[in-house]
Amino acid sequence: MRIPANFIWMVFLLPLIAHAGEYGGEFLRNGIGARGLALGNTYASIADDATAPYWNPAGASLLRQSQVMAMYAPLFNGLASHQYVGAVLPLPGGVALGLSLNRLSIDHIPVFARLNGTPEDRYANPENRGTGVAERYFGDTQSAYYFTFSKTVTFLAPLGWSYTSLPVNFSAGANLKYLSHTIGDYGSGSGVGVDVGVLLQVDGAQLTSYDPLGRIAFGLSVSDIAGTRISWNTASARTDAIKTNIRFGASLRQPIPSLEAHHITLALDATTLYHYTRTVGVEYEYENQNAGLRLGYALRGGWDGDRFTAGAGLYLWKFNLDYAYSRYDIGNTSRISLLMTL
Repeated sequence: MRIPANFIWMVFLLPLIAHAGEYGGEFLRNGIGARGLALGNTYASIADDATAPYWNPAGASLLRQSQVMAMYAPLFNGLASHQYVGAVLPLPGGVALGLSLNRLSIDHIPVFARLNGTPEDRYANPENRGTGVAERYFGDTQSAYYFTFSKTVTFLAPLGWSYTSLPVNFSAGANLKYLSHTIGDYGSGSGVGVDVGVLLQVDGAQLTSYDPLGRIAFGLSVSDIAGTRISWNTASARTDAIKTNIRFGASLRQPIPSLEAHHITLALDATTLYHYTRTVGVEYEYENQNAGLRLGYALRGGWDGDRFTAGAGLYLWKFNLDYAYSRYDIGNTSRISLLMTL
């Protein structure tokens, strides 16, 4: 009997699906945007683009111009797909609003006919063993819709040891999100969650009186702070709880004095979901504005717990094209995202 390839992949995916059923909302942990993913999911203190609603909603108000970002990633030999589209709109007064959609879908999950007889009967009679051909297929789709609000203020923090004041950019933000999960014709569930975040940026040179030092940032985000729950419309009226995830990060964006328009970013994050995990990311970036034409590139690498990540980016005019590579136990994945500044 020939076993379909999709069935083989489904055997490996079943533990992930079961894990998601136990906790709920597991697709929310997959990461968004090829830049953040290439940096090992180390983005809590960097989030300054249209992916901020996912990583740290406070970062949305750091944008000076509107941005739209889209990502598509086939996962696990194409059996699953991960999509994201989001937009952030800066407003006067250091305020920003955002709308985003994050979706994970698994198609063509096979359903086989019930086998006849006992295991002994099937061993003795090949007709009772089944054909290995699926009777039908169904899909599993999980979606999150984000509405984001963020505000940034700048204030002077007194530094007693140097008798001066330090300009500080302080951002705070929140997401209101609607979650939905549909499993074929078997049932669907939904719930509402809240994420919050803060982000602080200072000029390292002014803080330390060491002129070559670049920008230092600290970020803190708390996902599903209110104890999000997914309620199902099935006969059992099951409710899945989504665990609160706390992410803290610090980063340094350091100019290279001998190379104009070149920067290195070093970042470290720590998360508390299920267990304490540290992630590390590094980025080498060149970005130059010449006669109104923006050109640049970036090389990135990271370490997410026990998983290596890498990627690159290309900057041209109003567009950022980013690529990320990640290693998983059941297969490596590549993600591409496109960001446009309006």
